[in-house]
Amino acid sequence: MKKLWIVLLSLFLLTGCGQKPETPVPPSDPSPTQQEPNEPPANTEPETPARAEHVDLTFFVEGEEEALPATLYVGDGYSLYIPDEDWDGPEQSTENGVPTDTWVSAFNSDVALSVSRYGDMTVTEARDAFAQSSGYEFEDLMGGSPGDLLTGTNEKGEYLSFFVAAGGGADSYAVSWRYPAEAAEGFGARLPTIAETFLAS
Repeated sequence: MKKLWIVLLSLFLLTGCGQKPETPVPPSDPSPTQQEPNEPPANTEPETPARAEHVDLTFFVEGEEEALPATLYVGDGYSLYIPDEDWDGPEQSTENGVPTDTWVSAFNSDVALSVSRYGDMTVTEARDAFAQSSGYEFEDLMGGSPGDLLTGTNEKGEYLSFFVAAGGGADSYAVSWRYPAEAAEGFGARLPTIAETFLAS
């Protein structure tokens, strides 16, 4: 009986040894859709579109439409389109700690456009500081919003118009243009169009 058990046990072991051992299956690679992309996080801030280097500015003078080529000028915290012809500058100056860029007409030296930067002043403070230092009288200074367009005159009958805009940081900018009364029809129409291209960055 003992021999029979030994034979059966041997057969059992031989039969088991003949089977192939199970090969472990390696874990499958995650599908590409499951992998985390190695891309930087998306920028949530809206991008400011770049301004074209050259444009045509359209003016309406005495009922006639005219277009002039202009080039983008990039200043300290702002940009502005200046017509390619007939404007000299910018002349850079500082008065009472206020840096100013000024373009003067090549046709008439009494005609100019300026951008003044008021460091860390609010729009209201910059408006009041500009008006007081200009030497012009502004009847409507106390009315309207701080960024509204204001026009004043001096004792010679010359005009000065300006508006104040807030910059991207703490600065405010006064954009101003002056012209004598006899130049009001031409330059009085062209200068506001140029000034409206001002953009604080």
